[in-house]
Amino acid sequence: MIDVAILVGGEGSRLGKITKYEPKPLLKIGKIRFLDLIISNLLKYNFEKIYLLCAFKKKKFFKLYHKKKIHNSIIYCIDEGEFKGTGGALYKLKKKINKNFILMNGDTLFDIDINQFIKNKLRNNFGLIALTKNINYKDNRKINNITVDKKGIIDLSLKKSNLMNGGIYYFSKKIFNCINNEYSSLENDIINKLIIKKRIIGKFYSNRFIDIGHKDKLNYLRKNLNLFK
Repeated sequence: MIDVAILVGGEGSRLGKITKYEPKPLLKIGKIRFLDLIISNLLKYNFEKIYLLCAFKKKKFFKLYHKKKIHNSIIYCIDEGEFKGTGGALYKLKKKINKNFILMNGDTLFDIDINQFIKNKLRNNFGLIALTKNINYKDNRKINNITVDKKGIIDLSLKKSNLMNGGIYYFSKKIFNCINNEYSSLENDIINKLIIKKRIIGKFYSNRFIDIGHKDKLNYLRKNLNLFK
């Protein structure tokens, strides 16, 4: 099986005081850390390696997860060093991954079938994005309002559309050729440029998309634990 990496380095500034002492992926929904929900959902795919890209409060991730083996997967925490955004974080995997891989956000849960997802052929494209519905999603401005043609090629739309980034990517190893050891946004500085060049494809999934990046959404989930059954 291919490897998977999870972005867990952000400060979660939109959540204000809630993430002052606890990183966003480690916030609890009921009695369970959100990141544990993501990882437990991945175990059924038997990933050999699960990488956590850590920056903010990184010692907590290392203490909880580094070199932990769960079923057939081993978790490795990667120290981003100085925070360099989602693009700079991905650079840290350049010497560790030499084939196609899965990347996902650590503050969203999108329960798609990964096995089916990676059956999509990348061909000459740099990556595939799992897309979800954009229903008045004003907070997410990263790869938002997009269209997909009959061949699956993503394009940016100037008008409001009903599609947006679902936070799960299937990347060719070629993506590392676009990333430097400096601060950058994976979405705004790298993927958007590849979209303009028609080198990113997308596939829509109707599965439930869960996000804890905003106070209202986090509070709603904490009051509706049945969504995680």
